[in-house]
Amino acid sequence: SELGRPIEQIFSVLERKCVAAASLGQVHKAVLATTGETVCVKIQRPNIDDLVHMDLSTLKFVLQIINRLFDPSDFIDLMGLYREFRRTTYEEINYITELANAKRFKAMFAHDPTIYIPRVYEEYAARRVLVLEWIDGIKINDYSTLDALGINRLEVARRTVEAYFHQFFNEGFFHAAPHPGNISVK
Repeated sequence: SELGRPIEQIFSVLERKCVAAASLGQVHKAVLATTGETVCVKIQRPNIDDLVHMDLSTLKFVLQIINRLFDPSDFIDLMGLYREFRRTTYEEINYITELANAKRFKAMFAHDPTIYIPRVYEEYAARRVLVLEWIDGIKINDYSTLDALGINRLEVARRTVEAYFHQFFNEGFFHAAPHPGNISVK
């Protein structure tokens, strides 16, 4: 319903079992009906807006109590921190924002042939669904496979650090979830 048409019109195959899951959503492997391309379909969990709102309300309540019991203002603005966390959390549950971020990352690393950012299929993007190019790769923490293939883990680490330095110091914009599900070696 999020994409405004039946699933069969978009995907010839949509695997029911997710290949990855996180607190806000899950990822399914699929095949586009129009092109036969294998894609990654990121789907938000049902009622996530309500759960996020409830969690943020609870966090705000706890921070207000802390502010009443102690005065942390000399070293931290807890409510300012809460407002920033709330803002970024609501951005994270809008996959249109993630689409824009993915496009920005692709442009940021267009000059670097050692880093590949998956294509985002804008025509299949909505607030709660995002379709990206499927990338087969080795998780960055799959040391035995990296070693078996003769991939230099120190070089992988060096390139990862250089990519993050570029993000931090040159672009002022960085990927805030550098876990093994988001970084692969090919």
